[in-house]
Amino acid sequence: MASFDTIARQHRANVLAMGGSEELAQINRAPQHDGNSHVEPARDGGWMLIVTDRGQKYERTHYASDGDLLYRLGSGAAFRLACDHELANRVEGQDSRRLLFTRQLDLVGRVSGEWRERLAAEIGAILASTPYSDEPVEVLNAKHPALGWLVVSAVVGGLLLVWALAHLPLWFAYDMERDLAARGLPLEAQVTDSSTSRPKIGTTYHLGYSYQVDGKLYDTRVVVSEAIGKGYSPGQTVPIRYDPALPERSLVVGNDRFERLLMIIGAIDALLAFLILGGLWRHIRGRTRQN
Repeated sequence: MASFDTIARQHRANVLAMGGSEELAQINRAPQHDGNSHVEPARDGGWMLIVTDRGQKYERTHYASDGDLLYRLGSGAAFRLACDHELANRVEGQDSRRLLFTRQLDLVGRVSGEWRERLAAEIGAILASTPYSDEPVEVLNAKHPALGWLVVSAVVGGLLLVWALAHLPLWFAYDMERDLAARGLPLEAQVTDSSTSRPKIGTTYHLGYSYQVDGKLYDTRVVVSEAIGKGYSPGQTVPIRYDPALPERSLVVGNDRFERLLMIIGAIDALLAFLILGGLWRHIRGRTRQN
């Protein structure tokens, strides 16, 4: 069995012969814990190719000989180069594997004819179970007109479901604010907490308050507007309205959650409308071209 340095030098020469970069030609000899592999000697001889990520071993493959290890490393490098080649030269409507496998075979063939034959056998086994499929979506739609509309209907239905679910908080906020404005009882609550958080967009203001109804203490913490968040601090009192039937339901007077949610939901509505109309337009245009 050769030394690690010998294996590394030979692999580098193989990758450079394929046209790969120095970075691609590197072999790790210690765990990287980032999803990449490293090579280490096996206890019973040969080599272990190990994939680790965040301290966990996800794959361990034993190679009995130097040649087997070099082939696996080389074919893997060729695959990455072939993926880049296919992406840069993609043929619309053609199974991407055609160009990818052809390129991979060409690259390993630059190193060894035996490697090319070995890889061709592996690719043949893959295609035996999952043959090439070159029919583009437009051809399938032409053969099965209902299929295209079925796909569009499913996508639109899914987007409408997302739309309905996204609006639930808006409906709940509107219903509670309208209900408490009509029959809620006024009360001064004690502010217990005033804080902010900074998500990816903007600043969110939080206000905690407590109040008593019929001798029972209720604690609540809600998202409030900037004016209310900056206007109250612990120890002060804040005007609220609570539900006499369900005292735990309350709102801060002047804190219009419905208006804020409406702005967010409006942005979501605009995005969904763009996706739905864009999808319908592309589908109709594709059908028109076929005719």
